[in-house]
Amino acid sequence: MTNGIAVTKAIPVATSAGSDLLQVFGTLFFLLGMAWIGLLWVRQRSWLQGAIRQKNRLRVEETRALGNRSHLHLVACGDQQFLVASSPAGVSLIADLMSAESMAAMSDPIPGSFQAPRRPDAAPGTAQAS
Repeated sequence: MTNGIAVTKAIPVATSAGSDLLQVFGTLFFLLGMAWIGLLWVRQRSWLQGAIRQKNRLRVEETRALGNRSHLHLVACGDQQFLVASSPAGVSLIADLMSAESMAAMSDPIPGSFQAPRRPDAAPGTAQAS
């Protein structure tokens, strides 16, 4: 002890290369695992889902099986609806369905016109009985 300060000598600790390598890979595995858990947590948060994922506009609202691998699907895109058939031969559009609001807008006469509203199923140029 000199001048009231204790002096100690460092004792070297013998380590092997195998234990050093094990410690490095263990730490790396731990950090990668924590990063993975953090990523899963962030993806589960509802406040980030809008920023990460785009809003899906296309929805299959209903599906009916018609027979052997043939199906009828009601597909919506925004406010439009489509009736689609799928079979082993392919996919085909059956009908472009209109919403109730679209049907009401078509049946309303144009203000100031003397023409009766045309039914959507009537062919153009045909007379309608009143």
